[in-house]
Amino acid sequence: MLKVLLIAQAIIIVILTWAVSIVGKDEFHSSDPTEEIESSRSRMEGNLIWIDEITQQSIKLTTERPIAKEYTPKKIFPGVVVPVNSIISANEEIKLLSTKKLEMNLRYKQKKQDLTRISALFNSEKKASERQVELAQVDFEKTKQSLRELTIRSEAIRLNTQAQWTEEISRSLGTSNTLIMSIIEGKVSLVRFSVREEFDFENFSWVVELPFNYKSAVLNAEILGPAGTTEDDEPGETWLLKSPSLNLASNSPVSVVSYSKKKLVGVNIQNSAMVRYAGQTWIYVKRNKHKFERVILKSMFQTDNSIFTEEIMSNEEIVTTGAQILLSEELKHLITNENED
Repeated sequence: MLKVLLIAQAIIIVILTWAVSIVGKDEFHSSDPTEEIESSRSRMEGNLIWIDEITQQSIKLTTERPIAKEYTPKKIFPGVVVPVNSIISANEEIKLLSTKKLEMNLRYKQKKQDLTRISALFNSEKKASERQVELAQVDFEKTKQSLRELTIRSEAIRLNTQAQWTEEISRSLGTSNTLIMSIIEGKVSLVRFSVREEFDFENFSWVVELPFNYKSAVLNAEILGPAGTTEDDEPGETWLLKSPSLNLASNSPVSVVSYSKKKLVGVNIQNSAMVRYAGQTWIYVKRNKHKFERVILKSMFQTDNSIFTEEIMSNEEIVTTGAQILLSEELKHLITNENED
């Protein structure tokens, strides 16, 4: 009895497996539109694929002319708001040293005059001893050395500021320059960002984008120049820009966005029109009623729901639905031709 049950179960399993395989095959074939294209209804003619009208209708192939557009290329770089405490401290030191230098310079001129006067008296043998000349000379040299030391300290602060920031900020220390005053008064923010490749900064305008939860999300910015210091995790060349005060804490992350001043003229192409082959992006362009050419897109920019390219004309018709099927057919014919050869 047990043996009969086991045999019955085995027969049932075989029947079910056979039924599932048949049904699964039917569903697979019915959902694959490329199976509907018979070899006689498509062929390769040079680098063009030819497909008859009936087949185009059966696979619901559609074409349309792309929309002519102007596009402004942009690039986005991660940036960070940098603390300016060292600039404020350096500015205060320079102002203090400038005051001391002014006083010391007046003293230097006085000591120089004293030395000249006493030397003249000594040379004319009038009421001036050699000892007085020596003391005047020592006073003059001390004052001269003190003035030199103040100048060296000032230059060291400027060089250090230039190394950490920019030459413009260094030159502005201790002055009423708009840039330095804006930094000290908190009217502007400084943002540091890195560029990994060569970049033509003069041909781009700049903005800083704040995190989404801020009201004024985009502010115009201006490049100051290469940033003197970089962080270890900042690859490439580091640059500094200024923007109106961002009201963010130091080291807050922001996005630095560059917009090209030169607009590109081209077309927008739907994402559905593109296929990937051999690591490249392609589209199919309709050459006549039956023929389609696969064209590579080497230069393109991603937009919201499409891509922008200068490589296609607005009067050309491109395949918007069915491009993947055309690629499958083209590859099928290429494989068949290679086997025949």
